[in-house]
Amino acid sequence: MEVLLLSGRAGALADRFGHRWLIAGGSLVSGAGQLLMLRAGAEPRFLAEVLPAMLVHGAGLALLVAPLTAGVLGAAGPEHAGAASGINNAVARTGSLLGIAVVGLVISAQSTASLERASAPPAVVEQARAHPLAIVPPENLTPPEVPHARKALQAAATDAFHAGTAVLGGLGIAAGLLAAIGTGRRCAAAVTPAGRGRSSALPASAP
Repeated sequence: MEVLLLSGRAGALADRFGHRWLIAGGSLVSGAGQLLMLRAGAEPRFLAEVLPAMLVHGAGLALLVAPLTAGVLGAAGPEHAGAASGINNAVARTGSLLGIAVVGLVISAQSTASLERASAPPAVVEQARAHPLAIVPPENLTPPEVPHARKALQAAATDAFHAGTAVLGGLGIAAGLLAAIGTGRRCAAAVTPAGRGRSSALPASAP
């Protein structure tokens, strides 16, 4: 919803101040929103912990999406706009898939490590390797093992969620810093007086 409501305004700001700082600022704000989710525990409070993080993350995406798309197309020039749009979308989709794979590995490794530190039964550790965020103990446990397994699974799921969230937030912060330092002058100067309004008119593609 925030992206829908604020992307046009973000595009207008990019036309006025350049794409570099909107892209960098949006990435930093989005990463900060992810890091705010680290406050959420096993039983998070929606209004106090989840909603603020979601709003900050959404505001960052709203600042980022339209200027990023416009900056890529503006830097490529009108004659290469079609190719630039295709490459931008392909890179965005590839990045999303790689991000899911990397974060999934982090979550799985953290869940297993947490259970091993808690001396969970071997069956619970094996289950965690296949289902890292599972909080229901496997059926082949003895009755005395079940309470300890439930507690260990809940703690491991929380640790795994925090680890994945920290990676996402760190990547967002790193992307913002790289955008601030490494975005070329051509991208920052892509909007000319004749091209005013281009950012807010372009269709947005999520990074």
